[in-house]
Amino acid sequence: MAAPLTDLTHGTGPKKRKTQWTEECQRSFDLIKEKLIQAPVLQAPDPKRPYCVEVDASDVGVGAVLLQEGDNKQWHPLAYKSRKLSSEERNYPTQERELLAILHALRTWRCFLEGSQYEVRSDHHPLKYLRSQSKYTPWLVRWMNELELYDPTVISYQPGKTMHVPDALSRHDYSGNPGNDTMEPEFLYAVSAQSIPPEHRNDWPNYYVDRPSDLPETVVNFLDQEKDHFVVKDKKVYRLIKLKHEDGAEEIKEVRFLPFVQCANKVNSFHEAFGHSGSATLFDLLCFRMWWPSMKADIKDWLQHCPSCQVNPRRSRTHHDVMDPLPVLPVAVDYATNYPIARAVPVASSKAVADFLYEEIVMRFCCPKEIVTDRGANFMSKVVRFYTECIKIAHHFTSAFHARSNSKCERYNGILKQMLRKYTNGALHIWDQYLDAALFACRIRTHTTAKYSPYYLTYSRDPILPGDFLRPYIPDHALKDSRVIAELTTQELENLD
Repeated sequence: MAAPLTDLTHGTGPKKRKTQWTEECQRSFDLIKEKLIQAPVLQAPDPKRPYCVEVDASDVGVGAVLLQEGDNKQWHPLAYKSRKLSSEERNYPTQERELLAILHALRTWRCFLEGSQYEVRSDHHPLKYLRSQSKYTPWLVRWMNELELYDPTVISYQPGKTMHVPDALSRHDYSGNPGNDTMEPEFLYAVSAQSIPPEHRNDWPNYYVDRPSDLPETVVNFLDQEKDHFVVKDKKVYRLIKLKHEDGAEEIKEVRFLPFVQCANKVNSFHEAFGHSGSATLFDLLCFRMWWPSMKADIKDWLQHCPSCQVNPRRSRTHHDVMDPLPVLPVAVDYATNYPIARAVPVASSKAVADFLYEEIVMRFCCPKEIVTDRGANFMSKVVRFYTECIKIAHHFTSAFHARSNSKCERYNGILKQMLRKYTNGALHIWDQYLDAALFACRIRTHTTAKYSPYYLTYSRDPILPGDFLRPYIPDHALKDSRVIAELTTQELENLD
């Protein structure tokens, strides 16, 4: 529809052709204006009128549309919402999936619906009698309690053939590329290397330095296709990776190619050194430092064989705040950067909390504008209150019995506890020796929402890590053995030659 108009923008600089406004351009322009003022056009909500929420759930996702009656007595859309179901949610019975769709919509539009009269429409007839059932599953009990908080006026049945919008949203194709909420930057790779014979598949980038004369034709053709994505400096191969930042700016980065024989040891070193992180986190850590073909798949495969991660798997549910059998561990997290701070203390006294605030926060990062804590006796003590009032720090408390209101700290409590288990291999009595390593691992990992690591957001630069080229990773058990340190350093230098 807009093609005649976009064609006018083709060409730049001296080669830019003369703009000619044709009849086709005028028809396209008029058609766009006409479509912009035709239904369905999103309208602004009117709090004086009742709302209607239409929902639907399919095998792959849930969808919803928020409606409001207009002056013409017709329902007009105010907003649309859909999301993909997780692998666990896809196994829910139909009734639970339909109820999940309702809750997802009410959570999203709570700011409009709370305190207003509104109707919820679904094409699942049993939901109409949801409140009068005699037996509930544990999931339904929890969701019914949440549903009562939103207090819809009525949940009515609407035939599926009349609910085209939520049905289409729930069946949206989610198989495409992930959205911009993923942790990875946008990598633009060239043709797949699967066409290369297996014996050449791992180290084919080395052929840009020393190409054998007896290479198969398929390998030669592939090297010619990929040559624009590599550069050779001092007989070392670098992969050119095009990064697209959040602001739209693009950057070409040279990343060192790592021979396949060194990859497993390098992945294992980073994995052990920085908190036994998962494959996605470890890939984010390595992708700016080294590259090899099938890098992401290899990392995922190797991490599945980590003994410590097998013994201490990630829990689907954890309990925070009580770090049993660990002694007291006060944790602080910066709201803007997610930078974690923690210190091991023998007792959770009010003086220990005040010392933690002074030494770990004020002396390192200056006085914060405000702090948020739970309602523990040590945080609500006169000592802490007097100290925060003296240095003009606003002290806010979370809601009672509502840990989610302090979710940033709660999240890091679980992460630190899991990391310390893996670092100590079950010997939790030495957990404090690994606390700094666990904190550092948390600080350098890319945050899912912020898209950057807490370290980068705090210091405005990427960290230089042990394990980078020319900086060998030295395990903690070898720190006191000068011969082992010398051997590791020599080995790292040999790998660079």
